[in-house]
Amino acid sequence: MGITEILEDVLPIVRKAAPLLCAAINSKLGFVACGVVAAAFGTDANDYTELAKKLSNDPDLYAKLAALEATHGAWLSALEKNQK
Repeated sequence: MGITEILEDVLPIVRKAAPLLCAAINSKLGFVACGVVAAAFGTDANDYTELAKKLSNDPDLYAKLAALEATHGAWLSALEKNQK
């Protein structure tokens, strides 16, 4: 099972809050973007199921994702563009 399948329930929220982050997660290097998200949410970067649970249960998810994208937007944009 891939990253996007595991995170499918939270990706619509990610897409609204942080579209660049969502695009990076959906790229060939999505595991790199997930590593940034995992670090921000205090979970193991290699455990996508746990990451999905953390994201699903965080009441401040939207704000945290928007802040994460604001901080890392240029890097995420470059990551996503380099995968096309």
